[in-house]
Amino acid sequence: MPIQIISNKIAKLLFIFFSICPVANASLILDQNRVIYPGAVVQSAMVKISNPTKNDYLIQSWIEDKDGKMQQDIFVDPPLAKIAALHKVALRISAINPALINKPQEQFYWLNVKEIPKIDKALGGAQLAIVMRTRVKIFFRPKEVPADMDSAYKDIEWKHSSAGLQANNPTPYYITFDKVWLNNRKEKNIKADMIPPFSTILIEKGNTTQADTVNYTIINDFGDISDVVQKKVH
Repeated sequence: MPIQIISNKIAKLLFIFFSICPVANASLILDQNRVIYPGAVVQSAMVKISNPTKNDYLIQSWIEDKDGKMQQDIFVDPPLAKIAALHKVALRISAINPALINKPQEQFYWLNVKEIPKIDKALGGAQLAIVMRTRVKIFFRPKEVPADMDSAYKDIEWKHSSAGLQANNPTPYYITFDKVWLNNRKEKNIKADMIPPFSTILIEKGNTTQADTVNYTIINDFGDISDVVQKKVH
């Protein structure tokens, strides 16, 4: 059966579909699922990309701010590179905004890596290339923020309010929750993502005064799940 030519509009829809579809997996492998960049300790952070397949790829890399918009604080090099079959490529992430190092809290960015498969000209005709994009969180730690978050995540404070259960982060770190549950009801997880530095967010709406304690785990600097922390709700 001949391969049909697909319009740009449909190709874009396919790109979006395969970017979010759980059965579509990227071929390239990043050596970390989050990047910790202690700016006062190292000049740049490194991310290694492996190509375990027998195919060559073109990789395009760029960094966005926490809202997914273009930014001018951090640069990734090379922004465009070829990664041969069964080879690796190293990306260097560098802060280019001098003011970044003096920020009072951790800064959050997105590293985007797009893999573009090589088109085999020997096959001839039109070919459909599935372009995959991987996004990884970057946490830049200025000089006033300790390079190791260590046990700072245990300092989160919890309280009841008229709107519901609130969590307060008194630390300079972005803290990413893994699981949150009230009292001993571990089977009823509360949906929670990430709490910014020095911020208070609403975790659970409604009347939560029946909860005396909150239990939670977070994703630490190494991408692992922390031990359970239990805190009293005020």
